[in-house]
Amino acid sequence: MKCIFLLFLLLLTACTNNQHFRTEDDYKNREKYSVIIGDTIEIYYTTNSCCLYCQPNAEQLNHLEYAGKRIMIREPKGCEGCNHTAALLFVAKSEGVDTIYGGIITPTAKCNDSLKALNRFIVEIRP
Repeated sequence: MKCIFLLFLLLLTACTNNQHFRTEDDYKNREKYSVIIGDTIEIYYTTNSCCLYCQPNAEQLNHLEYAGKRIMIREPKGCEGCNHTAALLFVAKSEGVDTIYGGIITPTAKCNDSLKALNRFIVEIRP
């Protein structure tokens, strides 16, 4: 009986931690992050085939290194071009403060830091 109860708890825990049950609301950004060297920061966004994510200052960050992108929630099967949620990954490399700019733009817009619609994420890196 104890084994069955333990197995039930294990399955329940595995299911509640499963990424497939997460929604867009689970992936929220903060205005400010405080991390230590070696940590990875995830900046989330949701878009579809009509728009692009603009992150104009990835190459100008002094203490963070861009480490790629990860799809968090894929578009539904059979719906290519529908909404998906992704995360831009940044690794804290040295002590200091960096500001990440980013936001959704149309495919015809030029991605640069003068765009008014960009969000700002301040990252403080401690040793």
